[in-house]
Amino acid sequence: MAPCTQDFLLNMENMTLEQVKTRLDEIETEELPYKVPTFIFLASLLICGIPGNIIVCFVYKFNFPSGPSKSFILGLALFDLQVCFIGVPFEIVDLKTDYFLNIPWLCKIVRFSNTLASAASVLTLLVIAVYRYKKICLPFKKQITMKEVRYAFIGVGISALFISWPALVFYGNQTKTIGGYETTDCSFDNVFMGTFYPQLYQVFLGVLCFIMIGILVVLYTLIVIQIIRQKRRGRALGSHSGTLGSRLDLTEDTKHKPPSGLRKGSKALSASTLSIGGEVRCATLERKQAKHVKRSQTTIMMLLVTLAFIVSYMPHVLLQMTRRLDSGFEARVHCNKSASAAYKLFLRSFFLNSAINPIIYGFYNTRFRNECKRLLVRLLHIRNAKVQVSTASSD
Repeated sequence: MAPCTQDFLLNMENMTLEQVKTRLDEIETEELPYKVPTFIFLASLLICGIPGNIIVCFVYKFNFPSGPSKSFILGLALFDLQVCFIGVPFEIVDLKTDYFLNIPWLCKIVRFSNTLASAASVLTLLVIAVYRYKKICLPFKKQITMKEVRYAFIGVGISALFISWPALVFYGNQTKTIGGYETTDCSFDNVFMGTFYPQLYQVFLGVLCFIMIGILVVLYTLIVIQIIRQKRRGRALGSHSGTLGSRLDLTEDTKHKPPSGLRKGSKALSASTLSIGGEVRCATLERKQAKHVKRSQTTIMMLLVTLAFIVSYMPHVLLQMTRRLDSGFEARVHCNKSASAAYKLFLRSFFLNSAINPIIYGFYNTRFRNECKRLLVRLLHIRNAKVQVSTASSD
């Protein structure tokens, strides 16, 4: 243990239990200012995450056509809502109370819920990556159908349950005795303290997360390379389309010369036919390019969602693995108030993933942004109508 922690314990050895409890209350109060950044972070996630994900669910459910992408986005939004409603509020309480949180059953449920939602999210992102890979890199192969999407979600649910059920067993009350007073916290249960099972479970989750992230990085790297190739090919086709059309017109005029008596009318007919053919070719090319652009935009949007997941989870996973593999890590961090404040914040970095997706959709998906504006206008109209009715009835 670090010297400051030793002093902290020694200073309480000659106190009564009531004095120890009072001192622990004072320590929690003294440390509150260093927790303010984390409180602001979690409160911001609640303010943005709950309404944002509800809007995503409503808009995509009622304003977007059925398809795999819609199902995937709705699934992610529901997992994020689960974290916002259950995980974040409990984490605010847990952050405030370092020594007196004694609700073991709620601790088990929340830790299980967070692990379940996290596992389901990363597995859904993996399915999305496979779907986008087939769309972009293998467009002429058999694509994922809605029936297969339903099977994929069943697989995601079963796999997430398999990954997260140990949390119901391992988590609970962890008690420590300070100056003769028994403190409690939501962590691995006392039953498993001194065993290797909690560390093994944390390492398992960390390794699994790194494997999933590695697969996602490989798939999206291949996808981005293919998108760049398609854009280059599209620019090349666009630059040569005019030249190709003029060459075809010239060839048609010179190869098939009509008889002298019908030359004028035939030339007019040939020019008209070639003009229509050129327009059809251009329209077809434009439709293909628009389809490629839309597909690429959706893929890039899901890539940003995946990057947001990776960026938000990496600090949490690295800190969790470090604290489990190094028993003195938390004590050393606690001796430095600034380091302790940063530790408390980044240990909860993964909650960012539960609120950031609606912001990504709003910035990158024009249709989603427009539908949100229409929804806001309708809500304002309804509110104004209610106000007018209320005013009229009062008059």
